[in-house]
Amino acid sequence: MKQVIYFFLILILLSCNNSKQNNADTGNNKKTSIQAKYYSPVDYAETIYASGIISSKQEIKLSFKTGGIIDKIFVNEGDYVKKQQILAQLKLDEISAKVNQARLALDKAKRDFNRAKNLYNDSVATLEQFQNAQSALNYAKTNMQIADFNLKHSVIYAPSNGKILKIINKENEIVGTGFPVFYFGSKTQEWIVKTNISDKDIIKIKLGDTAKIYTDAYPDTFFVATVSEISKMADPYTGTFNCELQIINKTKKLITGFIVSAEIKTSSNKKVFKLPYSLLIDADNKTGYIYLLVNDKPKKTKVNIIKIEDNDIVVTGDSLSKYKIITNNNL
Repeated sequence: MKQVIYFFLILILLSCNNSKQNNADTGNNKKTSIQAKYYSPVDYAETIYASGIISSKQEIKLSFKTGGIIDKIFVNEGDYVKKQQILAQLKLDEISAKVNQARLALDKAKRDFNRAKNLYNDSVATLEQFQNAQSALNYAKTNMQIADFNLKHSVIYAPSNGKILKIINKENEIVGTGFPVFYFGSKTQEWIVKTNISDKDIIKIKLGDTAKIYTDAYPDTFFVATVSEISKMADPYTGTFNCELQIINKTKKLITGFIVSAEIKTSSNKKVFKLPYSLLIDADNKTGYIYLLVNDKPKKTKVNIIKIEDNDIVVTGDSLSKYKIITNNNL
């Protein structure tokens, strides 16, 4: 009986040793087994993210040619107006007086010219006196034209059918020459988004690139736009470049001043590699490292990280298309 028990104990011990040996062999195979595969490059168009403000392309600042006191404002903010409709006018007392002054000077210059002409024809006045009278007449005519022009532009007319976006001044306020009184938007207006782009991103954007515009006013939709203008120089205050996006599908009511976010899809495609995020063995900011299989041996290789998506990374790097990329990093 004891011999049978000893026999079974020996079998159990041998079985345990075999199991340990098998497990050790399996572990060694895991450490030495390398899995790798080729990844093909794909076309990638980078997206530039920016924020901006919606405004009217045909937004105009309307002002008086001359300074003075505002006599009447005939419209309110938000009113729709027709072309050549009177919007506001100055008190014309001083301006009308200057017109009368110029007219009197012109009448006198005409009389002086006619007198000098007759005297010159009778050989009483000299040629110089006749020419001086003619110059004085021309000068008076010019002053008359200036006075009439200022009188005409002491009234603000609507340049086209449109809407009064904002009224800056009120009646009886003194306004300076050329100072805006109204912000006016044409009825046939185009809507644009004004954005500021950094120097490293502006070189990637081209005229005609498409964009998606999002605003909190309509959270469930977006507007399609194209890049219509790109600044040739940086803003001296912000150091950024102005980029204008023109909205091409106005599906909802838009109002000047909406704050929006924009996703600009660049048209400059480049070749990149889209790899699983798990292949990264190390990363620092925009630089990462993966293993390539070079001469049947793993080689740590640097890649440039362009973008991190859900479970993937978009990278560029030398030799990524020449060698297999090791897919198991437990080496």
